[in-house]
Amino acid sequence: MAKRENGRRMSFSSTGIALGNMPDEVGMTDPTIHVMMSFEDMQQCPQENDLIGIAEKILQFDRFSGIPTQDTSSQKQWYVRPCLPLVDVRQMIRIVQESCDSINEVAVIVQEQRHYKLRDPNRDLPWWELVLIRNVGTSESMLLLRVDHALGDGLSIAKVCAQFITNHRGEPIQDFIPQKMRLAKAVYRFKTFLSSVSALFRIALLPFAFIDSYTKFTEISIGPGTKVSQNTQMIVFNDVSLDLIKQIKEEADVSLNDVLLTVFSQAIHDYCKHQKCSMLEQCGAKTRCRALMMVGFLNKSKDKEDCIRNQMSPLSIHLYIGGNNTPIEKRLMMIHKQTSHLKASPLAHFQLFLINNVLPLLPISLFRWMAYRISSRHSITYTSIPGPENEVFVGEKRVSSCRCSVVGHLHPIVSMVSYKGNISTTLVADSSIPDLEQMPMFFENAIISMATTLSIPL
Repeated sequence: MAKRENGRRMSFSSTGIALGNMPDEVGMTDPTIHVMMSFEDMQQCPQENDLIGIAEKILQFDRFSGIPTQDTSSQKQWYVRPCLPLVDVRQMIRIVQESCDSINEVAVIVQEQRHYKLRDPNRDLPWWELVLIRNVGTSESMLLLRVDHALGDGLSIAKVCAQFITNHRGEPIQDFIPQKMRLAKAVYRFKTFLSSVSALFRIALLPFAFIDSYTKFTEISIGPGTKVSQNTQMIVFNDVSLDLIKQIKEEADVSLNDVLLTVFSQAIHDYCKHQKCSMLEQCGAKTRCRALMMVGFLNKSKDKEDCIRNQMSPLSIHLYIGGNNTPIEKRLMMIHKQTSHLKASPLAHFQLFLINNVLPLLPISLFRWMAYRISSRHSITYTSIPGPENEVFVGEKRVSSCRCSVVGHLHPIVSMVSYKGNISTTLVADSSIPDLEQMPMFFENAIISMATTLSIPL
């Protein structure tokens, strides 16, 4: 990444988010990533001095010690302007005290933090902050790292978190991305010239694809004229055993994401059926429900600054939620067939290339129109991030669970994080979706159904 005398230049993936990648009338809010590290109670959470040490380590990254700024010579060129004078570490920390007796009550407090705008010009600070939620109730306390999405994607934020978490001996973790993922080479293969042409053709058609079906789960967040909800709700699912998901994966000979996508597909189907969704009844197996699955590209540069960026590509995945009599294993195989084809194609790499090298040549209004057309035609965004395999500590305090959520999207967004042998799931969606709190139940039932079908003991 090129570096100016007064700051490091941002890629167009990051610049687009900083500019706002939707038309103004959509009411887009600043996309923000929330990393949520929980502690058993108020006595077991980090103290203010711990937070100061954490903030100092985060400020060591250029992107986290400066402010994204628009270049005066070009509206589509942004760079990270160093903060002068240097940032007072205490300004990056907020401590709130609440009384919550359930994780969903804590989730409400987390959602309320979105009203504190990281981009507020009066704030004149880097676009991130640490929020310690000290809970005097019976539920958990939480350390919340809020990061504007323009600074980096999920894998980048994981790199930042690795700088301040430790193992049980107090030793830095440094990097908890699985070795298999770090050593992986590009998975696509240019089999023929036609496969490349086909990938480009699919990308070109995305803004003109059919709109997903208006189901009970998605009807208020898709289609022309859809605006970003200003009243969202975060639903926290019960943790799921990673070993159980791996057993399903191995028994069915699919990937982890295939299993998780299928489980969520079944959950949406069961939710819509429970809500007596007329669209599901009318369209049956032809019900359209697609996810934008965010595919991240791990940067293997030894320069830690080059590893902090937005390097992701959204792939369109059909979830096949229709069909009242569709066995869950058939749903799994249909999704697996799709993802296998995508892995073997250059689609994700082409999209990333086009985002960073072609979109900057287009007028901003056209870029925003394309992004809105694509997003408003899909039902959900799906993202999954690997977390530490073993227990970690923050300020010598044991982290009991780790979650992630993203706010500021047009439609519902599902975020999954693995930690300490479990998978934690959050769903952020418009609070007016009826009985949204029932989704975790349908999700768990789908996992039980899949395990039972494959004769895997629970």
